[in-house]
Order: sequence, then structure tokens, then C-alpha cells
Amino acid sequence: MVSSTIDASHVSESSTREDLPDPGRSVHHAERHIGSALSQASTTLTYSSQMFGVGSFVGFLLITDAARAKRFYGEVLGLALLHEDDFAIVMDAGGTQLRLSIVAEVPAPSGTSAGWLVQDVNAAARALATAGVTFERFPGMDQDADGVWRPSPDGAGVAWFRDPDGNRLSLTNKP
Repeated sequence: MVSSTIDASHVSESSTREDLPDPGRSVHHAERHIGSALSQASTTLTYSSQMFGVGSFVGFLLITDAARAKRFYGEVLGLALLHEDDFAIVMDAGGTQLRLSIVAEVPAPSGTSAGWLVQDVNAAARALATAGVTFERFPGMDQDADGVWRPSPDGAGVAWFRDPDGNRLSLTNKP
């Protein structure tokens, strides 16, 4: 669990989200960001991965064509359809809801948009390749015949592919 503790005695109700530390940032960064508020203890707020109570994480991807996305995520990737309306398609991505939001245009990704942890990344990549998925290759990365890159000798690997709207997706396995 990621957690950071801050003194909120000098953070007013009108403070913006930018006034508060990001849970993933160090306490040193939070001190610099908020200033002396950390040094004066009275009321302590704890931010953690459990701050939302029992809420579940929902992933979001943007799509332009609902029927095409439903075929790809349902038939090619094998995700179950949970809900569909005029605004989105919701799939079950291994117990996590994946909301495919319908938009006019999907921006090019600057990195990986979503990924799946699999037992055998090579076997999963081969199965998707058989279903017509093309795996990306990147210059300077020593990827094997399945498109899997192994950045360390421990056996972990990752392979990237795109959905029909250009979202970059990945398969990863742990050693």
C-alpha cells in the first residue's frame, strides 16, 4: 500500500488538488510543494490506496467505433461484455471493468494505455497473433520472434500491440 502522511492544519477547504501531494511522490516533494504546512502538526490526513474505501478500479480507453471495439475486445481478446450504451462499452478485463468510451477521435498514445499480466507472454502473444493481432517492434529493443522484449535476465517479458483505434496494449509476465 502506498501512503503519505501530511499535516493539513494549514490547508484550507478552498485548497485545490494541486495544493496536496500526489500519493506517488516522496514526502520531500510534498514538503517542498506545500511548504511549512508539514512542519506544524495538528490535523493529520493519510492518503493511501485504500482512501476510496471498498471501491474498485475501472480502466478507461477511448474508441471511435463501438461495433469494431466490441469485436476486438470480445472476440479477439476474449473479454466478456458487461454493459453497452450510446456512450461506452464496458468489458470484464479479468475482474476489472474496462470502459471503452466512444469519442470522435482517439489521440495517438505516448505509451502503453493498458496491459494484462499473463502466465506465459510468448504463448499469449502467439495466440493473439493467430487471431490476427500484430505485435509492435521497437528499434533498439531486442525482441524475440513473438515480439517479446526481456529487459532483464530474470525471465520477465513484455510485448505490445494496438487495438483497432490505436491504443497501445501490452502483455507482461513475471519470472
